[in-house]
Amino acid sequence: MIKCPIYRQKVGKYTYIVKALSIWDKLKGRSVRKVIERIGTIDPDTGETYYTDKYIEELRKEGRPTENLKSWEDARRLKKYTTAQRCPDKNPVESEAGKLKKRN
Repeated sequence: MIKCPIYRQKVGKYTYIVKALSIWDKLKGRSVRKVIERIGTIDPDTGETYYTDKYIEELRKEGRPTENLKSWEDARRLKKYTTAQRCPDKNPVESEAGKLKKRN
């Protein structure tokens, strides 16, 4: 894994903690920050910092303390609802007789 500085990246009302590299852009004539990976987020309501499980595991392998770090899962990558939960009218339900029928 590349050792990168850690920055805060503000996206709308959310603040993410990211590993990023500064790379020289010849066209712009200045350095630009290239985000390597998101390693956490800061809760906009409470201000608490949450880290990804992958980053916490990486710290453990390096022998650094991780007891007080809170875990974060990127909600965009989780499937909160199945199609059946979002559209109950379109979900076939098994009747008492064991046959499938459409829910009314």
